[in-house]
Amino acid sequence: MKKIMLILIVILVAFALVSYNNLYNNEEDNSSSNNVSEVPADYNCPEDYICEKINNKIYNWSNKKNIYVSKLFYYGGNNSVVGNLRITSGGHLVFIDNSGIVLSNYSNIKNSVVSIDSLTEECDGVFYIALTSKGEVYRTNPESVLLLRTPFYKIEELSDKTFTGISLDYKVKEGKCSDIKIKLKDNKNNVTEFTID
Repeated sequence: MKKIMLILIVILVAFALVSYNNLYNNEEDNSSSNNVSEVPADYNCPEDYICEKINNKIYNWSNKKNIYVSKLFYYGGNNSVVGNLRITSGGHLVFIDNSGIVLSNYSNIKNSVVSIDSLTEECDGVFYIALTSKGEVYRTNPESVLLLRTPFYKIEELSDKTFTGISLDYKVKEGKCSDIKIKLKDNKNNVTEFTID
């Protein structure tokens, strides 16, 4: 009988230690990343976006590989062109006109581009952002022309983080865009937002 009691006590102590260890590891995991949960079924996630709920707020992360551009002045031909800002199969960001000719290759972006986003043309100054496979963020200025030599520049103050999601958010007031924000998600599901001037 004493042997059975001793075995039972050893089993209970072992179970308690395993349970405590699992609880401690779960708390450690939760402290290093934010709470990601499923988006409600009735939420209408926009096309070309991945929608996630982080800390009870829904975010739309761009999954765009192509952005149609309807008005762009081409200084090389002294005319306006229509085309697409596109990520090639090799991860290069290019601007291609409607006839399939590459008018600009953004070679200053060294790593593969995985996602792009832009403000719509209802905004005064359309601008673009790009996310690379290394988690770097590039953007243009609102008044920058896509066909200039290097319209994209790296956002240096964010170079200490690796980002996995990117999107632009804004409000339209009286026919103008305002409160323009770049939203970024890092590899621990922390969300960084900053306003564009």
